[in-house]
Amino acid sequence: MKAFKDYQSFRMQCRLNDEDKFEDSIPNCKFEMEQYPAVSGVLCVSEQVFGFLGQSSTDPFWFVAPFREVLLKLSEVNPALVLVKSSNIEFSIKFPGGLSAQNQKRTLLELWKKAADTPISKPLSFLLEQELKERVYPIYVSVDEAYFQKQRLLEEQWEKFFSVRKFGRILIRDKKLVEFVHQGVPDSKRGVLWQVLSGSSNSQMLKEQNYYENLLESHRNLPSLAAEDIDKDVKRSFPQHPYFKSPVGLTKLRNVLLAYSWHNESVGYCQSMNIITALLLLYMDEVEAFFLLSSICEIYMPNYYTRGMLGPTVDVNSFADLIGLELPDVAQHFKKLAVPVAAITMPWFLCLFIGYVPIDINLRILDAFFCEGYNVLFRVGIAIFKVNREYIMKAEDSYSILVLLKNGVTITDEILRIAQEELSHVSIDTVKDNRDIHKVEAIKKIELNARKDKINSLLSSTTFTKEELNEIYDRILNMTHSFDISYEQFSGVMIQFCPFWKDIFEENRYIKDNLWKYFCNGVDKEILSFDELVFGFNLFFKGPLEEKWNVCLQLVNVTKEANISREQLEIVINILISTYNKEIRNHPHTNQFVDNKVKLIIL
Repeated sequence: MKAFKDYQSFRMQCRLNDEDKFEDSIPNCKFEMEQYPAVSGVLCVSEQVFGFLGQSSTDPFWFVAPFREVLLKLSEVNPALVLVKSSNIEFSIKFPGGLSAQNQKRTLLELWKKAADTPISKPLSFLLEQELKERVYPIYVSVDEAYFQKQRLLEEQWEKFFSVRKFGRILIRDKKLVEFVHQGVPDSKRGVLWQVLSGSSNSQMLKEQNYYENLLESHRNLPSLAAEDIDKDVKRSFPQHPYFKSPVGLTKLRNVLLAYSWHNESVGYCQSMNIITALLLLYMDEVEAFFLLSSICEIYMPNYYTRGMLGPTVDVNSFADLIGLELPDVAQHFKKLAVPVAAITMPWFLCLFIGYVPIDINLRILDAFFCEGYNVLFRVGIAIFKVNREYIMKAEDSYSILVLLKNGVTITDEILRIAQEELSHVSIDTVKDNRDIHKVEAIKKIELNARKDKINSLLSSTTFTKEELNEIYDRILNMTHSFDISYEQFSGVMIQFCPFWKDIFEENRYIKDNLWKYFCNGVDKEILSFDELVFGFNLFFKGPLEEKWNVCLQLVNVTKEANISREQLEIVINILISTYNKEIRNHPHTNQFVDNKVKLIIL
């Protein structure tokens, strides 16, 4: 359990997805590097990366390093010596004593050897002047001498920073880095820094080569449920920007969104992903934008862009709690006027504030977001309310507040200062604790709404009553804990509703296969949906006797016009009478119906 908690912290802080298998955590290690004070902490190791989480102070300190990016040297007496190939950084990690630590060091060495022969990734490249002119400059209201002067100053500051820290796919995170990000990032370096800070550059490197290109190629001629929505939305993404008036920009945007819909089919595509991706494409190429979009959807904002929208539902409630703590008078005023906080904040979070604040402020919000985490969105939201507190408190109705916060709020650098300095205590742990409180309730609400929608849909397409559908729903949920029924679960489901199937399945295995195929509408598949199950039940429980008879013939491999053996007929009659004998006994023409069928017996 301790190791699991270490890795969960490591995964969240170092921006890792769930694909990489966790191996071990080694406490009481010490990080040493020239120009850095020694830092104690936990070394976490997975199949493809290792990372260090500092524990010595409240200031942030961590890094993550893919094994393929480093040269590693271990011995029984010396610490691990690490040289980062892409940036020539050298540091050491001292292990605690004892046999356990020695075994862990050997595990570390074995994992590194597996990745040692992998070719080093190509270096990350900053935007060139021509790319800045075509993509970045048009997003600003004005690109004048003041802008260029500020960019030159930021360039100089970051060059000095990199000359000491080095730069590559591995970037040591500490208080100094956070301070530099808060001061501003030059546009030429912004795209690369976003990739490194978010960990998406590592995700790209750890995937198989040409993963994105192969994803597009392998799905090129396949239908996509998301394609129609994507085609509508790409034209609405920064429509006035020259880059997205050109076929090149629109094609890249469409490619990234389509590729992600295939890469993560549980998400597919959701509005607002187009706006985020369009902004990413102004600072990087489509492959890099794809992997950064993946990091946003899967690490920073999980469950945000799914059908149930669990993530934003939880976060707007968490945000309301934080407003109550930070600005109790504003929270009380909202309550008095019945202001729907979700209507205000959900678009902010879904779009990462893109389109809701001036672009220069928005870019700095994203700099901090990728550097520090999703808690930055909460800080900025609270800061907006704080700066506009006076106007909010004067509003006399909810409509006035909605209009103010949508169109009339004051958004200046003061928002960023408050978010970074006065609200620094709103940490990832703070937000996570609030999320955990609201998550259970949100899941219950989403499940209740999904249940209502499902029952109402099946009421109109089957002959079951609402009470019967609710009973089926509950029993299936209790048995499978989901509504996807596998072939292995199918027998248990059928026996649960009709115990007689147990003997039939045991004596005639092929009947189970035929019944599964019938419920799947003749399609060869591994999973049966809840709707398909109910439609199958509808025939057996509610369907006409003649139709049931024909289906039973299919189950025993008898075609409609063929003769039937005595053994096959006995199975069919037993299914009909033993499973649904009440209906058959009460059927006015049962005897005549059965007599007619018996004439088909081969004596």
